[in-house]
Amino acid sequence: MTRPHVLDLPVNEIDSEAWGRLLASAPAATPFHSAGWRGALQRAYDYIEGRMLIVEDGGEYLGGFPYAFQNRVRMIKTVLSLPFGTYGGPLVRADAPRGIAPLLWSSLAKVTSQADAVSVRVVDYNRDPLLGPSTGHRTIPAFTHRISLTDDYEFVHRKVYKQNVRKMIRQSREKGVRVEAVTDEAGVREYARIARHTLDRRGTEPYPESLFLNVFRLMGDACLFHLAYHEDRAVAGTVHLSGGASVMNWLTSSYREFWNLRPNNALVDAVVRWAVEEGKRWYNFGGSPEGDHNLQRYKESWGAKRYDYRVWAWDSNVSKVLRTGKRIIKARR
Repeated sequence: MTRPHVLDLPVNEIDSEAWGRLLASAPAATPFHSAGWRGALQRAYDYIEGRMLIVEDGGEYLGGFPYAFQNRVRMIKTVLSLPFGTYGGPLVRADAPRGIAPLLWSSLAKVTSQADAVSVRVVDYNRDPLLGPSTGHRTIPAFTHRISLTDDYEFVHRKVYKQNVRKMIRQSREKGVRVEAVTDEAGVREYARIARHTLDRRGTEPYPESLFLNVFRLMGDACLFHLAYHEDRAVAGTVHLSGGASVMNWLTSSYREFWNLRPNNALVDAVVRWAVEEGKRWYNFGGSPEGDHNLQRYKESWGAKRYDYRVWAWDSNVSKVLRTGKRIIKARR
């Protein structure tokens, strides 16, 4: 074996087949590590520059560390494992020699220094101590909620879901809600309209339609769009990302005037059924704000349990001053 070396490449210059083999053999891989997800982000946002640190040996990728430069504010550049708080961090083949992860972390530190980045955020979902940095980073606690799946959907429905969830699923069916998989871009555009309505209602910056279209075009079977219909009108929709033993809820959206039909319950249940049939072991609802107890209770009503993970963080002195200023401004409002 030759001595492994580290490549720092734009997303569109990696060997897609070698990267695919790394994803298949790395226990820590998630759908958010895929080149398709990163390409979709970069096409939709001009302030995101996606890159890959890769440890290569003889044409094979022994490890990789996707990262992105984000430059939303002029002259202030941050380094993220993945934008929008999705799961990231280094990947190492199960059969790779020791030392690959430290090599990737040291390469990321070099990249950060050369770019004069003010901060680094790396989302560590798997909590593998062998993949974390040795020094120089603090940890920020984070959590999600997951349903543990079995190979029997009826068991999940009867014994995992709580009574109120089963009732709402039944109500959605009795009221004529049907769930269909999205198979074309017209369906993705319909979903994007519902997502914009939902995020506008929450006061959250909407995702552009182009992001959803690029996810659909670039991620293939790893992305699942569904729409819930009532009397031939789409009233709710969801997008999930699938990889390994998990399927992950990215964004469930609906029109408020149709909440009485329980379309969100129908959507989640349909994807849980699909996940069981595909042999998945986890349905991941995604992160919740620490203080949003209603959302957390909703997820727990499906039988989901809290799963704690962490974010590795590094801040320059400039970043610390900026964050202190934000806290002071927020406190004065």
